[in-house]
Parts: sequence; C-alpha cells; structure tokens
Amino acid sequence: MKWKEAIDSGDQARRVNADYNFHKHIIDVCNNDVFTNLYHTMKSFMYEEINMSQSSVENKKGILQEHNDLIDSILTGDYFKATEKFRKHIKDIDALLDSEEKHKLED
Repeated sequence: MKWKEAIDSGDQARRVNADYNFHKHIIDVCNNDVFTNLYHTMKSFMYEEINMSQSSVENKKGILQEHNDLIDSILTGDYFKATEKFRKHIKDIDALLDSEEKHKLED
C-alpha cells in the first residue's frame, strides 16, 4: 500500500501526496465529473490541510487506520458502513485541524 510506504518513508511531501491521491482515487471511482473537478481545483488547499493534519506520528497512524477502515468497508460492499467511515474520517480531520489552529493561536 503506497500510503503505508509513504508514512514509513519519513518523507512529508511523499505522505501528503499519497494522502491526496488516496482521496482522489476514491473520488475518481465515483465517476462524478463535478466532484472530480472540484477536488482538482482545491488541490493546493487540500495539500495544505493534509500537511497540517499530519503534524504528529499519532496523527499519521490514526489517519492510516481510518483509511484502512474506509477501504475495508468499500471492498466488502458495505456502502452504508463506508459512508459512516468517511464521515468519521472527515469529522476527525476537521477536529484535528481545529486543534492545530487553536495551538497556533496560543503560541
């Protein structure tokens, strides 16, 4: 799995790229041109957000687990569970980014 290899590499740019591409592949499979184009348009914003979300080893491992859970639910064909996993992932990242922003304001 490229995402796992990217985490193990220690290369932040590689991790960010792998994370972005993980989501891009899922979006591409949906065959929704509007969503695909929107995601591409937001690429630089997404790279910045992904970079901030991976501020610690714990965050990276948690994100990897959430990605694995999402893939597992998609592969089993349980789209309700996949939707739940995706929503949880987005909420967790949102909370993580809020926490990072608060930490910056305190410094």
